[in-house]
Amino acid sequence: MKIIERRTFLALAGSSILMLAGCSSDDSVMKEPESEQDTTGEAKEPAAEKKAKEPETAQIGESVDLGNMVITIQSLDHSASYEEQYRRYDKIKSTEIVLLLTFIYENVSYKGEYDDGSLNLSDFVKLKDESGATLSPMSSSYDYGVYMVAAGGYAECSEGEAIYAALGYAVPADMTGWSAVIGDTEIPLTVQETE
Repeated sequence: MKIIERRTFLALAGSSILMLAGCSSDDSVMKEPESEQDTTGEAKEPAAEKKAKEPETAQIGESVDLGNMVITIQSLDHSASYEEQYRRYDKIKSTEIVLLLTFIYENVSYKGEYDDGSLNLSDFVKLKDESGATLSPMSSSYDYGVYMVAAGGYAECSEGEAIYAALGYAVPADMTGWSAVIGDTEIPLTVQETE
C-alpha cells in the first residue's frame, strides 16, 4: 500500500513540475524585454520614475487647511528664560538650545482615536532642519506665555475649538535652515530671540 501511495505522489509531483515549467518552446516568452522601441525602431530609455511631489510653500501667519483641522504657524522662538528651566535640571546638553515652534491649532472636525479630540500634534506639524531631517519634540514642557507646550506633541482640543500650541525641541546650537511642514506645505522659518 505504501509503495502505491509513493508512486502516486511521485507521479503527481512530476506532472506538476512539468506543468509549472510551461510548454512553450518560444524563448521570448521567458525573457525580460531589454528596452522599449519607438516607432522608428530605435531603442528608448526606460521610463523615468515619477518624481516626488514638490511641497507647496506658505509663510508664517498663513493658515494651512488640512480638512478636519487648520494650523497657522506663528513663530520659531529661542527663549533664554524657557531654556534656562531645562538647563537648571540638566535636561539638555551644554551644546544644545531649546526652540519652540508656536502655532494656532483649530480643530474643525478631528475626533481623535478616542473620539475626544486628543492628538499628537507632531503627527501634523513637523520641524525640519536644512538637511531635511525631521526632529522629534521634547517629552517634557514648561509654561510659555499663552502657548500650551505639548510635551511629546500630545494635546487635547475639542471639535470646534482652537488652542495656542507649541512644540519644544532640543537642538544643537549650530543647527540652521529651519522649516515647518504641515501636510504638503512647507513654511520657511527664522529663529526669533525672545525673553
